[in-house]
Amino acid sequence: MNDNYEDIIHLPHFVSKNRPHMSNADRAAQFSPFAALTGYHEAIQEASVPPMEKIILSDMALEELDEKMFILIQNLKEHPSIQLTYEKDGFYHTETVSVKRIDPDERKLISMDNKHYSFDDIIAIESPLFQKNSQM
Repeated sequence: MNDNYEDIIHLPHFVSKNRPHMSNADRAAQFSPFAALTGYHEAIQEASVPPMEKIILSDMALEELDEKMFILIQNLKEHPSIQLTYEKDGFYHTETVSVKRIDPDERKLISMDNKHYSFDDIIAIESPLFQKNSQM
């Protein structure tokens, strides 16, 4: 057997008639590293950020939240859209949700996508609904 490829070294380079020529960048991409753990890098970065100190609301702020919850309960049939700020795992998040139900016994607000928000974690609720009610 001939080890230096004498039998094929002088043959012309094969060019497919059916497939287009692959660019060098696409060819190199085949051998680039594969990110098997999608989101791992972001999770590590997030974990390295220390959690925030829990915000303790004043009695006045708690009363205001209670009034807003009462207004939401009165308008549940409309599934009002609200901007909710809450604490979860030491971090504060703000998201817009549509209210499906408010369970005063369990002290939870339930959104249309069935996420549960504990009253104890909620620090702010905003909605155009509250401006309408304050003008009455």
